[in-house]
Amino acid sequence: MKKHKWTDIYNFEEKIQFVVNVYHFEMRKDINSIKMQLDEALLASSCPYLLKANGLFLDFEKKLNLHALFEENIVFPMLNSLSCTGQDKQFKPLLQMLMGEHQEDRLIIQTIFDALAKSSNYKASSLLESLDKFSVKLLEHSKYEDDFIFEVHCESSVFR
Repeated sequence: MKKHKWTDIYNFEEKIQFVVNVYHFEMRKDINSIKMQLDEALLASSCPYLLKANGLFLDFEKKLNLHALFEENIVFPMLNSLSCTGQDKQFKPLLQMLMGEHQEDRLIIQTIFDALAKSSNYKASSLLESLDKFSVKLLEHSKYEDDFIFEVHCESSVFR
């Protein structure tokens, strides 16, 4: 099955499925991989910075899971409803909230980076590399979501 690119998709439901299937699924896989690497590093030697990075990452995982569930069960159905009815008053607060979440995610990742960079654990460099790849994917995902909500907002405004 050929993987779509975001720019190849025009249908609303397909875009939602793209975000959920490709990004949410991929990010969950990445999170599990990073958690395993953190566990291995902690078994090898646990310095205070590595313990801090691990705690931050576990909290971050919970936050991302809640965020994904919120999008899948509330945001996307709400967008679909708003786009069908042309009622766009809710888009601005929704977009601001998601953009705030995405900004917060980037700050948390930076804090985890900082803690790992100070760690004396020999596995920290591979963890930094994995976290870097994950952060690029997360940034791309948040940009797609922001663009998608803005796009639906503009389309619904046309129908007013």
